[in-house]
Amino acid sequence: MKIIKGFVIGLMVSIPLGPIGIIVIRRTLNRGWLSGFFSGLGAASADILYAIIAATGFGLILNLVNEHIHNLQIFTFCIIIGIGYVISRKSVRKLRQERSKSSNLFSDFISIFFLTLSNPLILGVFLAFFTGAASMEDASIQNIILILFGVFIGAIFWWFSLTLSVSLFRKKFRFRNLFWINKITGIVILVFGIVGLLYSIAEPWLVN
Repeated sequence: MKIIKGFVIGLMVSIPLGPIGIIVIRRTLNRGWLSGFFSGLGAASADILYAIIAATGFGLILNLVNEHIHNLQIFTFCIIIGIGYVISRKSVRKLRQERSKSSNLFSDFISIFFLTLSNPLILGVFLAFFTGAASMEDASIQNIILILFGVFIGAIFWWFSLTLSVSLFRKKFRFRNLFWINKITGIVILVFGIVGLLYSIAEPWLVN
């Protein structure tokens, strides 16, 4: 039962298609299923790290994140803006070169891992889930491990299913189609980052 709860939490955290999901889809289309899946594994690994912090209540880390959450949000959205700009500027020639090169799976994994880790809001999401849905009043070590295992399996299941589904349609896209997909993807990520950055900067005044 605890594993199922964790599985559902992992799915619910992973399913919303924010910038990470869009980047994973793009990599799957450009470089193939393994590139997309290892990128998803990076996101799942960062999620499970935040889930461990939330479930075990590492006070020092929680306090550190809370103290610097505003600066961390600004930093994250600046990275997202940069990624969106780079993606939107790629030409058909660069896409051909990217698709012809063998994928560096470790690079795919680690880049998404740190990008996901740079978003402290995920920690807040896991804290909400663990205090609500996960019934932490019976938070024995065994139950915590089972829930965390379920979270990881749920996240991996989502990224496996998403990237496999996208890869099935990959061969139907010509480079001209990929060019416009990249252009639109980059613009969407860029707009998301700009809106998030502006909101993060204005948030202290909005709260007051």
